[in-house]
This record gives sequence, structure tokens and C-alpha cells, in this order.
Amino acid sequence: MKNLLFFIFYLFTIQNVNAQEFNWLNPVRISSEDLYSIYFLNEHIGWAVGENGTILKTTDRGFIWIKQNSGISEPINSIFFIDSLTGWATSGWKGTILNTNNGGDNWEIQYLISDSIESSINSIFFSGPDTGFAIGYKFDEILYEPLILKTTTGGEEWVILPHESTGFFLSEYHFFNSESAIIVGGNDTSGVILRTYNGGQNWELIKNEEIGPILKASFINEDIGWALADYNKIIKTTNGGITWSTQDTVQFGLCSIKFVNDSIGWVGCVNSDILHTSNGGTVWEKERIPGDNVCTIYDLFFLNHCKGYAIGSSQSGWEVYFGGYFWRYGDLTRINNQDISILEISSCDLFNNYPNPFNTVTRISFFITTSESVTLKIFDSQGELIETLYSGKLYAGKHNYEWDAKFYSSGIYFYQLQTSKYTKAKKLLLLK
Repeated sequence: MKNLLFFIFYLFTIQNVNAQEFNWLNPVRISSEDLYSIYFLNEHIGWAVGENGTILKTTDRGFIWIKQNSGISEPINSIFFIDSLTGWATSGWKGTILNTNNGGDNWEIQYLISDSIESSINSIFFSGPDTGFAIGYKFDEILYEPLILKTTTGGEEWVILPHESTGFFLSEYHFFNSESAIIVGGNDTSGVILRTYNGGQNWELIKNEEIGPILKASFINEDIGWALADYNKIIKTTNGGITWSTQDTVQFGLCSIKFVNDSIGWVGCVNSDILHTSNGGTVWEKERIPGDNVCTIYDLFFLNHCKGYAIGSSQSGWEVYFGGYFWRYGDLTRINNQDISILEISSCDLFNNYPNPFNTVTRISFFITTSESVTLKIFDSQGELIETLYSGKLYAGKHNYEWDAKFYSSGIYFYQLQTSKYTKAKKLLLLK
């Protein structure tokens, strides 16, 4: 009997798994600026960055995005967080590293390559609160001077590591453990790989004139990785970048790549196309993501094979549709795409309670854009305070509280949200 019940449960589970439909949801315009990079700390908390110093944050899986103040006007290329509070972002033009210790409520400049010549920091990674690496370049109108930076003080001090790759730009840094990492890059004609096995003290240079410059890459370990070369080739290595094989070639327009294991991966392209493979790149199939605008998919981020995100920009259609777009990838039987929006840094919001009218219990939700002290109170129809649901400090984001009115009679009541700069009240109706 137990075996029969187990078999029935197994069949039910398999049917549910097979019923799941993983796909891309409709895009949502979350910024008037082009967006270039995205990073999610977990399923709920993530950041997107882009043109004109744009930094956006979500704490609810991308339904609401907060515009944070980076303090700079340069394009931001990459962003990385080690926890919900501590993170770094990097920019072009001047080669700036920004740091926050409160989830992005405040950003400060930690490092600046140059204020006078073209510079960029393209990628940043921290293995912990103290040790981090960043890569970029200086360009003097004749020659690229690639830069590899390292900190062991949480970014308070950065040192330039010696290497032998003059004349190349460095595009991405891939970290495997405290000692081992791979950097990809190139110039107009060649691809380049830098490898270290001693925490960046020494770098092995591998130059490849056959594949062209490497713009993006995705490694699942020290040996196996995929990359986008010369804007139109998907290439794969099984020996840490010593040799590469071409898997697929398109006319033009490969922009981003992400693998979650040795089989499943995606490539973001121009023209709102995403390529997908489930066999390690042997076969790539085109997935046109939903939406009416033609977008370029600049970055992909996946937590696992069934939870992912994409960021990109539209340059087509009416000007009102220009800017940065966000897509989510997941089980379409469980998630929807409603109520995604962007809030300016100065805004807060108190949402309508649900249900309303209600019998005994209702939910009250509100949104704050900075970490601050908050009070949420209930008043009767005469304006008398009858209950305080919350009083204290909360992190930025959306918060939900329930009011149990079992000790109160039917009638009209009010709930009020108050912060240092915001006060708002709404009406609710209790019917028993």
C-alpha cells in the first residue's frame, strides 16, 4: 500500500513538473535611460544599472524599481553585492568605483582612474567583504592600457596588479576561488585570456588571433566556458581558454551570455532575440522575447535554470518607448507581470488595504525608498488612535502588515503611514 501511494505521488509530481511552462514574460520599461547590467542577490533583491549614472533597485522580484542616487553622470557598466547592504558599481568615461554600505541608499566614490583621459572599469567582483578585483583600461587615443585592480581592504585601497597585456582591453572578470580567476578581452583583431592561480600575483597571457575580441563570457568552472567573440560568434573552451571551438555564428549582434550548468545557457542579442541551448551549445534555438519594441539584450542573470532576468534597451518606435527594459524568466503558471513600476528616490506609497471591505482581518502594504523609522497606526472614525501596527526602523522596500479587528465593531476606520518626510492615511471598512 505504501509503495502504491508513493507511485501515485511520484506520477502527480512528474505531471506537475511537466505542466510548468518556463518562458520570458512581457517586457516592462523601468527607466528612460539605457540599461547595461543587472545583478540579483536572491529571488527578491536586485539592481539594474545604465546610462547617466542610473542605478535602480528592486526588493520584490522586479515588480517595483527604486531609482537610487549614484552621484555621477557617467554610464554605469556593472554592479555587484555581497549581501543586502554592501555593494559596488563601476562606470565608464572616468573609470569610477562606487561603494554603498546601506543597500544603495547612499553611494560614494571609492576609486577614480582618471579625470582627464578616457577610462573605464568594466567588471567588479568581491569574494568577501575585504577582497575584491576590478578590471578596466585607460586609452590615450593610440593604445589601450589594461588595468587589473585588487583590494584587500573592502575597497578603501586599490592596487594595480602587474601583467603583460598592453594593447588590449579587458571586458570581464570570472572568479572561481580565492586563488583562481580568468579575465577575457582583446583588441580589434584578437582575443585575449588572462589566467591566475595565485590570487593575481602572476597572470598567464593567452592570445588568440583566430577568434577576435572576446566581449562577454560565462564559465561554470576553471576549464569549461563559453564566450561571445567578434560580435558574431559563440565559442566554447574546455581547457580554461587555451583553445576555443566555434559553436554558432550569426550575422551580427551577440551581446550577453549566461550558462547555469554544462548544458543550459542563453545568449542575448539585438532585435529582441535570445538564443537558448539545453545541450551545452551543440544546438542553439532562437527565442524571440515578447514585446512590441525592438530591444538589445545587454545582460542576463540567472539564479538557476528556472529563475532568470534580462535587461536591455529599445531604440525603436516613438521616443516615449526609448529606454531600459526588464524581463523575467520563470514558470508562467505561477508568476504574472502586473503592477511593475519605477519609483523616484523621493517617493513613498501607501497602498489600498485588501480586502476592503473586510471581516476581521485585512492586509496593509506600503513602500519606502530608504531605510528609516516608520509608524503604521489605526484610528477610529473619530480620529482616536486605537492601535499601532508597527513602530521602528525598516529597510527600503515593500512591507506588509495585517490588522486583526476581531475586538472592534463594524464601521469606518483609518490607517496612517508616517515617516520623517511622508504622512498619508486611507480609509478601510470593517463589516461583521
